[in-house]
Amino acid sequence: MLTTPGVDFIDLQYGDSRAEIAAVCTQGNMAVHTWDDADPLHDLDDFAAQVAALDRVISVNNTTVHVAGALGVPVWVMLPLNSEWRWLRDRADSPWYPSLQLFRQSTLGDWSPVFAAVAARLAGGV
Repeated sequence: MLTTPGVDFIDLQYGDSRAEIAAVCTQGNMAVHTWDDADPLHDLDDFAAQVAALDRVISVNNTTVHVAGALGVPVWVMLPLNSEWRWLRDRADSPWYPSLQLFRQSTLGDWSPVFAAVAARLAGGV
């Protein structure tokens, strides 16, 4: 997914994740950009502005997907097999956020098909 041509990835994770990102990026021709001036823990307005400036958010279930969904930013959420109640069951969309699409695990602990589905959609030009 991170090697998709023509796609820039932005780190929206709170806290210092630079070492983890660097470790992943050294495994191939990948880059993940960080905007150090947006801190979701201390300045939600700046964080919301950062999210609103993006074409799409791809993430696991966290605060970022709710912020993006509330702003109407397209969101792809990767969910574990036993996801929280708010994501309901047997749906690929969300009644709470019309701009959101769900990608669900079909086997507990196996993220490969989820990543493959997201990567295929991304490579297909969304």
